[in-house]
Amino acid sequence: MRRYWIAGIVAAALGLSACGAAATSDTINSAVSSLSSSQYLQVHFTATASGASSAEAQPYLKLLSFDVNYANPTGAAISQATAPNAEMTFNVGSQALLDLRQINGVAYVEINVSALSSIPSANIPASDLAAAQLLIGGRWFELTKGFVKTELKTLVPTSTTLSPAQESKDEATSKKLISALTTLIDNGNSTALANGNGYSETGSLASVVNALYPTLTSIDPTMSKPADVKGTYDLTLTTSGSTATGGSLTITVPGSTGDQSVGLQATVTHNNDPIVTPTDATVVTPALIKGLLSEAK
Repeated sequence: MRRYWIAGIVAAALGLSACGAAATSDTINSAVSSLSSSQYLQVHFTATASGASSAEAQPYLKLLSFDVNYANPTGAAISQATAPNAEMTFNVGSQALLDLRQINGVAYVEINVSALSSIPSANIPASDLAAAQLLIGGRWFELTKGFVKTELKTLVPTSTTLSPAQESKDEATSKKLISALTTLIDNGNSTALANGNGYSETGSLASVVNALYPTLTSIDPTMSKPADVKGTYDLTLTTSGSTATGGSLTITVPGSTGDQSVGLQATVTHNNDPIVTPTDATVVTPALIKGLLSEAK
């Protein structure tokens, strides 16, 4: 789980790191550092789409959101924690469909199946939702360290388990890709927002391809470089003083009926919001999973 909270911080940092001539390095560094400079961090993500071909997706995107929450139980800044407590919530409207928590190395999960009824055109019979909710909904399940490390392997095909060498290789590749994107953003030209509380930057998708292509070809030498890549990306960083308060990434490409865009928005807060251990959680075992699968059938 530790890799996921680190990935969340990195993703937020990249999404908020619109930098360049108009934004000083000190300003950006301070804003990014503020993400993990206190005991608590919450990031709320939403997505948008625009353009003629996005009409079907828009009702779903308005309902869906994702929250990540980090807390250092020692009271120190998150940056001082080896593995802070973490929570990730996938929301449908005002309801949490899936709630994942890691507390002191133990993982917990709760699924609220009934939240799916809020999704338009889901076409899931109410009786099926009620049955699934009765079986697993509204209950906390605990995945102990031992289960994750050992017992889970009995339920997951060996072919899906990465070797330590492959994991190390994948991590090195990810670092190269992140480094290439960071360099691209840092070398871009940003402008201050009209209200003075942040910066924005626009660049071409072709420049993103050029930045990533050398690393991608090291993975697959047969990969050919896409030609005539069209479209742009827009990054924004919003701040309050030297503290990051949010950001966004929008990708726009031309289409036969006009421009099409997809965007990801993030709002950052540092509220006093401890991540608590669920009570009466059911400990997950291979036998329990097999029993639940049997009931589901």
